[in-house]
Amino acid sequence: MLTIYFSGTGNTKYIADLFSQKMNAKCVSVENDIDFVTTIKGYDTIAFCYPIYNSRVPRIMREFVHNHMEDLIGKKVIILITQQAFSGDGARVFTDLFEEGAIEVIYAEHFNMQQNMGNIPIFWTLFKPTEHSKQKHIEKAGKKMNIVWQ
Repeated sequence: MLTIYFSGTGNTKYIADLFSQKMNAKCVSVENDIDFVTTIKGYDTIAFCYPIYNSRVPRIMREFVHNHMEDLIGKKVIILITQQAFSGDGARVFTDLFEEGAIEVIYAEHFNMQQNMGNIPIFWTLFKPTEHSKQKHIEKAGKKMNIVWQ
C-alpha cells in the first residue's frame, strides 16, 4: 500500500505517518521529488491524505490527481481527511475528481484536528492552540486510527 499526502500545517502528515506505520505502507508527500508514475504503478491500493478546505480538496492535491489520472484509474483508494470542523463531504469531493467507476473507494475517514500543529493561528478569528489542546486532538486521532485499523 502507498500513502500519498499533502500537509499544509503538519496535521495531515501526522495522520499519514500514523496510518502508514499501522498499515506498513510507504508514505510520500505530493511535494516529494520522486517518479510518481512508477511508484503508483507498483501499488494496487493507495491512501490519499489531505486537509479539507471549505469543502474543497487542496489545489496541490487536485493538480496531483489531474497529472496522474491515467496511473490512478483502476486503483483501490482509501481517503483520510483532516479537518478542524466537520464538513461532511471531504471524501466525496475527492471522488468528484474522477469519472464514475475510475477508482474504487474502499474506505474514507475524517479526523478532527486542531487548526494546525504549529503555534500560529491560520485565521485571525481563531485562537492560538495550546499544547494541551493540540495533544488532546493528537491522542483522539490516534485512538480513532487504532479503532479503525485494528
